Amino acid sequence: RSLAEGRVYVLAVNVSNPASPQAGPTIGIEARGEVSIGWAEMETGGDGESRLGVPGGARALEVRRGGLVAVRAGQTNPFVGGRNTVWVSAVCNCSLRPGSSVAVRGLGGWSGGRGGEPGKPRVWKRQPGHDEAREEVGWGWGEEKAGEVNLTLGSEIEAGEELVIELDRTNTEEREEATVEVEGVVHTGQGGSSLAGATAESEEGSVLGVSRGGAPLVIRQARLEGATARQSSPTAGEDNEIRVKLQAKYTVVEGSRLTVYGLVGSQTGDTERLE
Repeated sequence: RSLAEGRVYVLAVNVSNPASPQAGPTIGIEARGEVSIGWAEMETGGDGESRLGVPGGARALEVRRGGLVAVRAGQTNPFVGGRNTVWVSAVCNCSLRPGSSVAVRGLGGWSGGRGGEPGKPRVWKRQPGHDEAREEVGWGWGEEKAGEVNLTLGSEIEAGEELVIELDRTNTEEREEATVEVEGVVHTGQGGSSLAGATAESEEGSVLGVSRGGAPLVIRQARLEGATARQSSPTAGEDNEIRVKLQAKYTVVEGSRLTVYGLVGSQTGDTERLE
């Protein structure tokens, strides 16, 4: 059909982006026919036009590699028998629209919830460094895979925002540090685009005296070492002071309870144990 003078026409072409990042190429247009119009370079968008939170992302065939950066992981309790919150956080270099997905691997073979451990995650976002300004993120369970926690996001995470996932579990046995990996898929509106995954950097600090106890799944059995019991009098019917001496391998925090067993015949409230 002919192109009417003064009218704006839009030509939409669906293409597949190249597999590797590239700068936007020079794109031109020309017309051939009874009246030919010579080749002219087209304006393809500037740095001020973004797509999915990527500056310059509107420039035709400007291709970037979406990825997760500043990925970290940690935990709150390194002791066997205790409830533990394992957390993973990541910042994406592009926006994660609703429908995007995030997968976390390496959390001790957890199967992704659905009624079992780790149970229902807590998912929220914030600007990095603003701990108080956290906002809950909607989510749903993604594909169920052994050893992975897969979530589909129901809220948008803007480029540069920190996404945090918290998972509760009970520590059942001693473990060494886990290698936690995070990857994802960006929902673009025209399908999905894989994010470059990353291995989480573990928290380095000690927790309750456990070296690297803040790293995910560094789990230790709390122990009392060098415990001794001595008394002041062996005479029947006499007042007696039993002095217990002990040393904790790890920190015993205020509010913890110590129980001494085996005080048979001591006429305490409970002749077998004293709390």
